[in-house]
Amino acid sequence: MSDRLWDAYEQVCVVELRPVRELVDRLRAGEFGPFPRAEVLDLLRALQQNVLANVYLKAQEHPAYAERADEVAEEQRQLFDALLTEVEADWPWP
Repeated sequence: MSDRLWDAYEQVCVVELRPVRELVDRLRAGEFGPFPRAEVLDLLRALQQNVLANVYLKAQEHPAYAERADEVAEEQRQLFDALLTEVEADWPWP
């Protein structure tokens, strides 16, 4: 994954605190220049792994989080699966 793609992720999701869905939309629109489909898929898979790991880490740290961990993890899986499917099916650059 390129530094440029990681920088786009950090700008949108970390600095601006926007959701990953918005990142994908802005990448698709070419706001940060073209990115190969495979690179975007790699980023999304890495982010999905990190998010799911964090859900379960928080569940271990606090009982209130543990009660909803499976539900939150499933919501995140569905979100990332949908994004991955969209990028695989229709991405403006090869």
